[in-house]
Amino acid sequence: MAVILVTLVVQGTTMPAVIRWAGLRGDPDETTEECRAHRQIVNAALEVLPDYPDRLDTPPETTDAILSELRQYAAEDAGPPDTGPGVRTGLELRRTLIGVKRSALIRLRDQRIIDDIVLRRLQSVLDSEEIRIELALRAFTGRPPSPPAGGTADPRGRAQGE
Repeated sequence: MAVILVTLVVQGTTMPAVIRWAGLRGDPDETTEECRAHRQIVNAALEVLPDYPDRLDTPPETTDAILSELRQYAAEDAGPPDTGPGVRTGLELRRTLIGVKRSALIRLRDQRIIDDIVLRRLQSVLDSEEIRIELALRAFTGRPPSPPAGGTADPRGRAQGE
C-alpha cells in the first residue's frame, strides 16, 4: 500500500514539471476541432431555444438570461478573438477570481457553514466557468493558458492544502 501511495504522490506531483521541461504541448488540430465543436453545440442550442420556454413554462427573464449567455459563448468562439486592450487581461482576471472563489468555498466548508455536497456542487460550477474562460484564452495563443500568477490558488484554482 505504501509503495502505491508513494508512486502516486511522486509521479503525480512531478508530472506537470516534466511535461513543461519536455516542452510538450497540445495538438493544435485538437484545439481547432474543440473550438469548432463548441461553436456548433452553442449554435444548436441557440436554434432550439425558442421552442422550449413555452413547453417548460420558463419565465421570460430566465429565457433572456440563457439567450444572452449563449450569445456570449457564441461571440467568444466566432472567428478571431477580439484582441483589443483588456480582453485577455479581463479573462485572466476572471480566471484568477475563480481561484479566490474556490478558496472562499473551502473556508465555508472548513467553518462548517456548508457541507461537502454543497462544496462539490459549487466546485462543479466553478470548474465549468474555468473551462469556458480557458477555452476563450486558448483562442489567443492556440494552447492552454499559463496558470494565474500569485494568489493562494494552484493552477486548477484549488486552495492550498485542499
